[in-house]
Amino acid sequence: MQKFLYLLSCIALISCKKENKTEPLLNNETVIVESNKTALPNELSSKLENWKKYYIVNDSTFSFENFQFRDSLKINRIEGSVPGIFDEKFDTVYIDFLVFSENKDKYIDFDSYWWFVYDGDVSFEADQEVNLVSINEKTVERIGFSGPSEWIEDAIWLNEETVVLVGNSHENTPFIRLADLNKNIYYYYLYKKPLSFKSDYFKERLKIKKN
Repeated sequence: MQKFLYLLSCIALISCKKENKTEPLLNNETVIVESNKTALPNELSSKLENWKKYYIVNDSTFSFENFQFRDSLKINRIEGSVPGIFDEKFDTVYIDFLVFSENKDKYIDFDSYWWFVYDGDVSFEADQEVNLVSINEKTVERIGFSGPSEWIEDAIWLNEETVVLVGNSHENTPFIRLADLNKNIYYYYLYKKPLSFKSDYFKERLKIKKN
């Protein structure tokens, strides 16, 4: 009987481990596979109004209901490589593009690593860094990094510890990353299918006229 109970305990332990496991990713993130699928907050539709309007203009069927939870990603915080607003090296050209929290004590910067102005024109780097900047603590932490295959297009704060990043990819598939800064976890949602157009939302956001 004792051997039988021991065997049942081992099976239960193995099952628990399978419900929540981690796998390495190429971009130094970790996948946390969860049995509990998290629904997107209802307020995203109103808080991301400009982003939503842009996509609806290009695809009338676009809807937040078409985003599907895919997995959870660990946020690996490391020192960022861009100057904070408190640094004398900070370029004020980016000031209008910083996404501040409601208390204005921190902000998200996904622009100053990604693009720069040269001779009056905007040029883009291949990679993009997402930084969380604390003004009071004067710290810059990288909480996300993308190569040329995908990019962040906009960001909002749901509250002081929750950030939402929205973006697209070279496959024309929008995605949403909901960042819980307390748990250091991204909840990752992917659109159910690629769209029929290439997003130039960054031009809309940066007020760049198409050639």
